[in-house]
Amino acid sequence: MLEPALKLIIDVVFGLLTYTLLLRFVMQVLRAPFRNPAGQAVIALTDWIVKPLRKILPGFKGIDWASLIATYLFQLLWLLAYYLAFGGGYSLAGSGALFLFVAAIIALIRAALWLLIIDVVFGILTYTLLLRFVMQVLRAPFRNPAGQAVIALTDWIVKPLRKILPGFKGIDWASLFATYLFQLLWLLAYYFAFGGGYSLAGSGALFLLVAAIIALIRAALWLLIIVVFIQAILSWFAPDGPLAGLLNALTFPFLRPVRRIVPPIGGTLDLSPLIVIVLAQLALLLPVTWLESSLTRAFIG
Repeated sequence: MLEPALKLIIDVVFGLLTYTLLLRFVMQVLRAPFRNPAGQAVIALTDWIVKPLRKILPGFKGIDWASLIATYLFQLLWLLAYYLAFGGGYSLAGSGALFLFVAAIIALIRAALWLLIIDVVFGILTYTLLLRFVMQVLRAPFRNPAGQAVIALTDWIVKPLRKILPGFKGIDWASLFATYLFQLLWLLAYYFAFGGGYSLAGSGALFLLVAAIIALIRAALWLLIIVVFIQAILSWFAPDGPLAGLLNALTFPFLRPVRRIVPPIGGTLDLSPLIVIVLAQLALLLPVTWLESSLTRAFIG
């Protein structure tokens, strides 16, 4: 039970920083603009380490070596955290350390390929559209940096779709359909890039359509885990920050029922975020995994 939670913490902390630093480096290499909500978020998350490193590693010939080294450093720390938490079947003495250094380089190359080709394009749009839909369902405020970024990244597809799929009974069907569409395109991109062991002709297309629904359920659970985790951390360090209203609106509908059953210990120690994360992890490990395996057996065998 503790291992999935520990893995989640390692992946969220080191994964978020590694991929954000990598995105910053790629944006600088490709001369992508930073004067937009996404670019400003990247700067805000990474300036604390990139700026001090630039005093030691200044840029040269258009390459921001500070961002690149910081990306490599956090990828190395990510692998090291996995090693210390779960073991690696080798010792860090001697050649083991060299193995870790080389593994970090290979992991960064693989991460860059995934980041640039598939995951950034479809992943960011799918999760941002999903977040927009959830924010609207839960009546979360959009007048904050995260909400404005969500609107800026998704208005281009949601507004035209609203002419075809207007909202009904508080449900923004345009956002939901756009989320499903990009999840489906994400799976299609994987299929064309790496194959899938099945043909899109006949039942293969139906398999992909159903797989996209299950993938969205998985994405929604991961979104819940991430926002609950961030809300729990910020409630200690920045309870009145600019994102407090947004995070409270997204998490309280799930935390409130748990708090009725398990009230804070001593009035201060709130276990509800941990319980919600564990329950979401169980949902990912049991029913969602069962749905995925059942779908694969039904269509592929």
